[in-house]
Amino acid sequence: MILDGERRRLRELKETLERELENERKMRVEYENKIIRMKEEAQQRELLISELDFKMNDISNQNASLAVENNTLKQDIMRVQEIYQEKFEEQERKILAAANESEELNSQVQRLRDQHSKELEAMNREWEHRINMAEEKGRVMVLEKQQQEEKIRQFNAMIMKIKMQSEEEVL
Repeated sequence: MILDGERRRLRELKETLERELENERKMRVEYENKIIRMKEEAQQRELLISELDFKMNDISNQNASLAVENNTLKQDIMRVQEIYQEKFEEQERKILAAANESEELNSQVQRLRDQHSKELEAMNREWEHRINMAEEKGRVMVLEKQQQEEKIRQFNAMIMKIKMQSEEEVL
């Protein structure tokens, strides 16, 4: 009778331990699944960061290209200015030679100067605006990259914490 009671108690204890072991196994599987999901999320974020890096490099290349194009345009503008300056000087000599046409030629020269000056200013403003927009895009992408890197660091810390907890629970 004592032996039957002990056997029953041992059987109940064994069943309890088996249930607890099964629960521990289920919890471990759940933690492992959580870790896998977090790793996948971290990989997706790393992929996003890579894409942002690529976009940032592309914008940097565009900025460099725009800067080169802007310098070329500035040089072209300077050449155009030199050419027009020479033409203006030639016109002024003709104006001195032909006194009866001097007033008409002077107004023409002034009109050309104003027109070209406005065109040059408009071109400069347009290119400066383009460069500023490209630089702003670059700054925004750098900020997004930093935010994504911080999220990855947080996820990695969470993964390590969960691993440590699951190892402690297993032990």
